[in-house]
Amino acid sequence: MNDNDNYKSIIKTLLDSNFISLVKDVAKPVFTSDDLMRLLNVKENTLRNYRDNGYLGYTRLGDKIWYTQQDVLKFLNNPKLRHEQFA
Repeated sequence: MNDNDNYKSIIKTLLDSNFISLVKDVAKPVFTSDDLMRLLNVKENTLRNYRDNGYLGYTRLGDKIWYTQQDVLKFLNNPKLRHEQFA
């Protein structure tokens, strides 16, 4: 088994386990797209546009997209964007 196979195996194990939900429950350092759509009061297409244009950082694990608190804070503090709609 090579390093790439080991990496895939670890990711699969994490996705198949409750690891992500456990991390979320402990300190809420990770948000889902649904979380952010609700918090920012935006639709899925708007969130996708933010990601695609590089305004909002994210991590993709399998078919899920995750946002860290750092991703969200960096997005909210971006002076190029107008965030009055989020207040």
